[in-house]
Amino acid sequence: MNPAIQYLNRTNLIRSWFDTPCSIFLENSTSQLIITINKGKDSDLRNFKVKNWSLTNCNKECILPPFKESIVSESDLFSHPSIIVKGYKPFFKRTQTIPSHYNTIRGPMSEELYSFFFDNTINGIIHQKFRKIWLWQKFVWIYLPELSTFQTYISEYGSEADFVESQMDIVAYHFQKIWQSWKKWDNYFLSSVPGEIIFGNEYGSL
Repeated sequence: MNPAIQYLNRTNLIRSWFDTPCSIFLENSTSQLIITINKGKDSDLRNFKVKNWSLTNCNKECILPPFKESIVSESDLFSHPSIIVKGYKPFFKRTQTIPSHYNTIRGPMSEELYSFFFDNTINGIIHQKFRKIWLWQKFVWIYLPELSTFQTYISEYGSEADFVESQMDIVAYHFQKIWQSWKKWDNYFLSSVPGEIIFGNEYGSL
């Protein structure tokens, strides 16, 4: 684990980075689940609307996966069973490392550069990229499983990210209805603060 994240986890400072909307991608050996967390109504801002979206129970007739909804109080945010779900783990977290040459004997990195790397510790570009790949692979398996069968073969000729981009181009051009469903998935699950790192300490204690 990145030492900065380990420190933030051990001191619970990581919790201060929580914001809404937030999503957590979870999986185990047989199923996948996405947790979304949003603020309650204006009259009830101390509560959160939590949805557990079951990718495993989704089929191509669904525009979005089926979900169960709960209302969670602010005090239970890091312990409620609808957020800290037993039997699941956040999908593998990937974080950026900081090149050592930015800190030298002549002085530390600039405040601006430090802020950039620090912000990317929680909401990193690399982590976001792999979240998108993870979600797309689950989406394709549900809506166009025949497209998934080519992954092993095609991936030999480029990176996983390149392969996903080529799949997206195919779906956007040839399968407009499915592409519209993907845009909804993207909006619901990727346009949010990634919670895998923020809630990682709670899942590690299960």
